Amino acid sequence: MDWLPHPGYEFGYIVADPLNPKITYAGGPGGGIVKVTYPNGQWINVSPSVDTTGGYRKVGNQPLGFSQTNPHELFAGFQYLMASTDGGMHWKKLSPDLGYPKGVSPPKPGTPPPSRPGATPPLQAHRPRLSLRPQEEPGPR
Repeated sequence: MDWLPHPGYEFGYIVADPLNPKITYAGGPGGGIVKVTYPNGQWINVSPSVDTTGGYRKVGNQPLGFSQTNPHELFAGFQYLMASTDGGMHWKKLSPDLGYPKGVSPPKPGTPPPSRPGATPPLQAHRPRLSLRPQEEPGPR
């Protein structure tokens, strides 16, 4: 067995295609999912977040895995459970938005989250103000 470098992130998921062990998928640059073909090591970003109109929220490394009942189906975790059966060329949502409770709609992308009753105010509200005035020198009086 040969060991080759992989462009996926070293701290996350790297999964081999169960039908072709020369193809692997991993979390990659920009929160993407890279599909790597060996032995040449050529890779392409096949993440559903490449299409920015979807408004997918992502982390640095999405969970990845293949279906145990359909070896063609690759799952990826965003705020939705996503699936692809064609090597990442097309993706479909399999779940509602998992980042919010059932019945609660997420805000539009770019909207700050609403404050919750009893929530701790941001840390900036607790920072002491710095004074630019010279302070009195400590010492005997």
